[in-house]
Amino acid sequence: MVIQTLNWSKIDTDMYHLKGSKKGKFEVVVDGLPGAPDNLKTDKHGNIYVHLVLSRDDDKLPQVILNIGKYPLLRKFVARMMALTQGGLAAIDSFFPHTLLKKAIHAVGHCETLVLFLPASHRVTVVKLNKDGAIIDSLHATDGRISGISEIEFVGDYIYLGSPFNNYLARVKVGQ
Repeated sequence: MVIQTLNWSKIDTDMYHLKGSKKGKFEVVVDGLPGAPDNLKTDKHGNIYVHLVLSRDDDKLPQVILNIGKYPLLRKFVARMMALTQGGLAAIDSFFPHTLLKKAIHAVGHCETLVLFLPASHRVTVVKLNKDGAIIDSLHATDGRISGISEIEFVGDYIYLGSPFNNYLARVKVGQ
């Protein structure tokens, strides 16, 4: 499966077929997700979890974030500027090593700097898909205590939710 992050004009999850009669073709399996997906995770049953790092219905999101997907050259420019910034900081650090430079390199490369431009989202959504891409369940947090989820991990009866924007791991008990 392939996800598109920050393409708000077309938020979907596509399946790319590696073999069979549809080999080499994309097929949209989930269209109109309620936010920007960031990573996919499978469980032991083959279900796929799509966690949404930003919520589409969050009225505090800047319009540039909502519209950047319509402008691929702008997205490419932003990505390249981040890479150039990180590379420049790494070059300076190679000549003048310093802890602050290493922290800055990490912050740029792991998108932690986005926190400066994005308000904390009050909604977190994790969508559970079956092997065919049909939505079979979802998890929601709407009280603002959890935000910016970009990774999940299954450990026993719990799902751990992590993010480069937070200094904590959230833990949710799930039924098996």
